[in-house]
Amino acid sequence: MRSMRSRKPLLAVVSVFIAVLVFLISGWKRDSDRYNVIVVSLDTLRADHLGILGFSKWDISPNIDQLASDGVVFENAFSTASVTTASHMAIFTGLYPLEHRISDVNAISARKEELPGFLDTKIKTLPQLFRESGFRTVRFVNSRDYFLDASIGFGRGFDELFPFGMDSLASTKAISDWVKENSGKPFFAFIHSKRPHGPFLFSDRELEAARLKGIINKNYSGPIVSSFEKWSELTEKNFWANNFIPGIVPDCYFFDDKVRRNVSGDVLMHRQLYALGVHKADEYLGRIVSALKESGIYEKTLILVTSDHGEQLLERGSFSHIHLFREETHVPLVIRFPLDLRKGIREARVASDVQSVDILPTLAKVSGVSMPENISGKDLSPLWRKEKSELREYSHGWNSFSLIRRSAFLRSKKWVLVQENGNFSLFDRENDAEEKINVAKSNPEVLQKMEEKLDEFRMIGTSFDPERSR
Repeated sequence: MRSMRSRKPLLAVVSVFIAVLVFLISGWKRDSDRYNVIVVSLDTLRADHLGILGFSKWDISPNIDQLASDGVVFENAFSTASVTTASHMAIFTGLYPLEHRISDVNAISARKEELPGFLDTKIKTLPQLFRESGFRTVRFVNSRDYFLDASIGFGRGFDELFPFGMDSLASTKAISDWVKENSGKPFFAFIHSKRPHGPFLFSDRELEAARLKGIINKNYSGPIVSSFEKWSELTEKNFWANNFIPGIVPDCYFFDDKVRRNVSGDVLMHRQLYALGVHKADEYLGRIVSALKESGIYEKTLILVTSDHGEQLLERGSFSHIHLFREETHVPLVIRFPLDLRKGIREARVASDVQSVDILPTLAKVSGVSMPENISGKDLSPLWRKEKSELREYSHGWNSFSLIRRSAFLRSKKWVLVQENGNFSLFDRENDAEEKINVAKSNPEVLQKMEEKLDEFRMIGTSFDPERSR
């Protein structure tokens, strides 16, 4: 009996040892079986400027198109705002702007060193969720882009913050070097590119290459300045060292004042320069993909490509993204899966409406990461697995806290409502694919129903409890 009693402590120690060993081994296996996750945001990229979504004037997105061939394309993905800060925060939190309550106002306050409105600390972000699950987390964002300022909440959850985005050959090399040096442990990376956002300025070498490819007009001689070197010469300033005015954007941002809207050559040139911006962003992304392949981790990496909003190219009288019409809210959403995960794809092109709030729950689900409760975003995997054909009846978005204008939109399968400062535009999606003909006056009952539904969604801002989203 004594010998049995004396063995009990020993057996207990051995049991604990075995349990710890099993835990470590299983943890190591989980680590080795996990996939890296990279989220790439190409600022101001319209969905209709990708080859996979019908753009055929020039071959400007070969790398994104190739990624799409190994994954899923969401043909009708919509942002939740047309301003960078609000839209990106929806990606980071899975919450609509009325819920996370962060917009460009917060970014500008932070820039002026005033008291900024921070993201509520009870709300967890995408990088936080991945870090808590054992991923190394890293962010590559241009330090001059205060619309994604870390202090607002965009730095929360990252192990490393690098002060540059995917905006040049030098910065993409730095990102590629980091990928190669950190290929031994699963990582989550957020990479932002200011391309194709304006101002559409390029080096003389880039412009000449674009002329040879036929992307921009060789014979243009109008007033639009598209060269870094020329702009610096004219203004006696260096573009990258330029001060912000009035604490908001570089003065050269308004270079589209040079576009003579009644001169077809100017309008075409402006659109061509936007396309060149798309092409450069795609080119930089291709270099990062090459680094993943060289490191031997390409087939261990999920890559999601999207944008915060689109851009008007004079379709409604402006070159901007200050409204919430289709040109400014229809964004790309492409998920490239590693080989093992592609086996579950039953629908490679998803036609139903999805939104940027769906990115967080989708990545969490695919990666086995726990997600907060009470978020508005939805896991998109049932769509590509053909388990469901739709996830929501209505999509919506808001510029409610923007300095630019207060506006909202609501989309159903057939109707689109855009509200701006009390004015309403109603479009019939089924019979007006470009959403150009306002039929509000001829459909008063539909308008009323859409207004009432929009008011219902507006209430989520007052009823949302951050405590429940933890």
